[in-house]
Amino acid sequence: MTLSMQNWPIARKLNLLLLLAAALAFGIMAFFLIRHVNQVTKEESIDKLTRISKMSIDMTDAYKRSLEANINRLGGVFTAEFRDGFGLDAGSSVLIGEQKTPTLSSGKSVLNLNFTAPDRFAQMTGGVAICERSASLRTSAATTAKPLP
Repeated sequence: MTLSMQNWPIARKLNLLLLLAAALAFGIMAFFLIRHVNQVTKEESIDKLTRISKMSIDMTDAYKRSLEANINRLGGVFTAEFRDGFGLDAGSSVLIGEQKTPTLSSGKSVLNLNFTAPDRFAQMTGGVAICERSASLRTSAATTAKPLP
């Protein structure tokens, strides 16, 4: 007994043809469906990452603005200690480490190596007063530094 397709009844041949056509149609639909779902998922992922990145940037900017406001407020507290302003006397110098620096004063008080105001500031606010590098002084000094807990 041979199983040649020529001997099959027409209904069996049509059923086989319909099965192959349906499998091909489902395969093509699955291919395009998977491709479409992949594209939509990729677009949604990119949109979500973009939103998360924007939120992170916004949070960082808010934190930066908060820090700047605190710095300005604490700077006002620190400068209130020096109502007479500042003066720099290049003719008179103080040795700081190995470097001669001009005398910095506020009113009649010489500020070079005088840590009273920064220490008072640190005690009042819990902050640390730091003098930045100045082009005119050519030195930089941290006036109050505490070890980390």
